[in-house]
Amino acid sequence: MWEQENNANASFRVSGWKLDVQCVSEGLRLVTAHDTSGDITGLISLVNSSLPTLTESFIRGDELHLIMPQAEETDAAIEICLLVIQADRECLIVESTLSLQTLWLDAYPAVQLDIPGDGPLACSTKGSAKVFSRDKDSHSPQNSLEVSVLVDERDQLSIDATNANYQGARFFGEFMEKGVIRKVQPWWVWSCGNLSDPQVDKIVSSLGKRPLPLAG
Repeated sequence: MWEQENNANASFRVSGWKLDVQCVSEGLRLVTAHDTSGDITGLISLVNSSLPTLTESFIRGDELHLIMPQAEETDAAIEICLLVIQADRECLIVESTLSLQTLWLDAYPAVQLDIPGDGPLACSTKGSAKVFSRDKDSHSPQNSLEVSVLVDERDQLSIDATNANYQGARFFGEFMEKGVIRKVQPWWVWSCGNLSDPQVDKIVSSLGKRPLPLAG
């Protein structure tokens, strides 16, 4: 279950997994570790903008909610909801529902999920999902975690594919109308080793069956 240390820090521990969530100006850090491995850090950030100040965070059931209203120096407001979908010996799966809204009349906000690793971002298609990943860092130990981000077909139109040099999955980036809320619901998947094709197929199927987040 989720435990909050303070407004900007929370953690989730289950089945040998530990996920530390740290909200800092550069983004929302997801520091993940397993009993058999060291930790790796993913990041959810606004592109070319610091995160707005976190004004509220709370736990609702199995969900961690973080609310960051727009400030004058930021491109958009962002709300993030993290939900642990699965945690077992093989993998930890966390759903990240990301909601963006801007008060500006001429804004092009984008959000990026930085995936730890080495080299360029790779994207493959597995069933109805796109799978984003990077090679392991060459300096990381052999037992370090594998990590990927899965995007269901319903969110794929929101992917920003204008630049192939990203270090993670980037969403939006086009003109956003004032007051309109845009949402995506990608999944983070951490595993202690390479998942088999049947395992990936099962995860993709579960992702496709998740209910759509409410528009508002």
